[in-house]
Amino acid sequence: QTLIEEGVVIEPTHIVKSGKAQWDHIKDLLASATYPSRSIEENIADLEASLASINAGQTNLIELCKKFGVNKVSTYMTKLRAKTSDEIFRILGQMITGPLEAEELLDDGSKIKVSIRLNESLIIDFTGTSPTNKNNMNATPAIVNGAVIYVLRVITQAQVPLNEGIMDKVELI
Repeated sequence: QTLIEEGVVIEPTHIVKSGKAQWDHIKDLLASATYPSRSIEENIADLEASLASINAGQTNLIELCKKFGVNKVSTYMTKLRAKTSDEIFRILGQMITGPLEAEELLDDGSKIKVSIRLNESLIIDFTGTSPTNKNNMNATPAIVNGAVIYVLRVITQAQVPLNEGIMDKVELI
């Protein structure tokens, strides 16, 4: 019925503080919730994997900058983002020939309504969607963005790397 029943709700907190992982604190949060985690070690392993990924990306980016210079790396990152945006938009222009609309009811009767238009940008309009409710059927802006990115990658099949260019010409309402 409520978000807290779906899992542990953690207010923003540091996983790493002053260069040191705060695993004991995170484990305490996971164990002491009203509905505690059933798999604390798995949760910690997931967080460790996420941190390892971030650290690897940071290390690799630093190495690229050392090898090619910050300006060159920044220039190519900007070009890659623009190429991604242009390619996604080009493919969408071939696919979307007019306005699109859909409506779906969730298990609790809440409505998701969406209309899609392609002009100078891809406009995804959720006007008419049910308001936020007390149950666990809500989506944060981050969840909506993630879902839109996923859908755009799947429907366009664009051969571009995942980056912020995917959303550059997308307007969410």
